[in-house]
Amino acid sequence: MVKRVCFVGDSQIMSLIRAVDAGMLSDREESIHFFGAQGPKFRQLRMVDGHIIPEESAIDNVKTISGGRSQLRPGDFDAFVFLGGRLRFSNIMFPLMHYRATDDLFLSHAVEAEMISSWFAHSRNFRFGRDFAKAGAKVVVVPEAFLIEGFNSADATGYPNYQGATWEDYDEVVSAMLVLAARQGVGFVTQPKETLSSMLFTDPDFAIEGAFEKKDGGHKNEAFANLIARSALNELMRMA
Repeated sequence: MVKRVCFVGDSQIMSLIRAVDAGMLSDREESIHFFGAQGPKFRQLRMVDGHIIPEESAIDNVKTISGGRSQLRPGDFDAFVFLGGRLRFSNIMFPLMHYRATDDLFLSHAVEAEMISSWFAHSRNFRFGRDFAKAGAKVVVVPEAFLIEGFNSADATGYPNYQGATWEDYDEVVSAMLVLAARQGVGFVTQPKETLSSMLFTDPDFAIEGAFEKKDGGHKNEAFANLIARSALNELMRMA
């Protein structure tokens, strides 16, 4: 049984912390815990001797987010959700959708798989999840969500044909991700489609308050965090 679940991530988990505090997940049987660091401090987390520890300058920030905990081991909880941590969904989806929509650039499935595998490997949080899974932990990885519709995504630069891709293309790429993650012992949960206003952008209903005034299209509100958490927890139940 999966009873105690730890969400691991950067500032992306702050809205989830608020959602939990507001009781938005109080109907779940799992007890939810957190471990991580905000913003650049997350880059100061390291895997050492099988557990995650922060560099000295990030310890206080980690403890603040993590309820006083300063390190994380695979056996500390029943399961783990590695959320965000610079694994940006847009970073891989804009180029792949562009290539699929451009006849003379269409990639083989093997090349797409190499691109996805490289994307995984370059993410600190995915590597953490992979290593925890190798140690026997139940693990789900969730990439950072798309920007709010109305913000320009730097990841779209150089990939103008992405809008010509279809939802069939999108679903095929996501299916490939699920398979490649599973080969590394990791469950993979992408952004729920009901949160999208177009193929690669998030509905403004899930923006933080004052997002456009603050010029912050990256962070999402508690309602979004609630949906993501439920998707991840349901996947853990399926894996159990």
